[in-house]
Amino acid sequence: MSTESKSKGLKNRTIWLLALGVLIGILFAPASGRETRRAIVKDVNDGGRYLVTLGHDTQRELDHIAHKVSHL
Repeated sequence: MSTESKSKGLKNRTIWLLALGVLIGILFAPASGRETRRAIVKDVNDGGRYLVTLGHDTQRELDHIAHKVSHL
């Protein structure tokens, strides 16, 4: 079996496994589509706020470190 053939087989298998995962997720989803979308949007928004806060905290810490280093 050639390398190209193996690569194509791996891609096909990956696509099938992803499709199967999506199907299983849909079949066993504990909430309706609307509830799931709302939960996803809420989690994304919460994650965005967390990242903004983390960015601000990191910037403050880096500014503090830069100030300390500049006075060495």
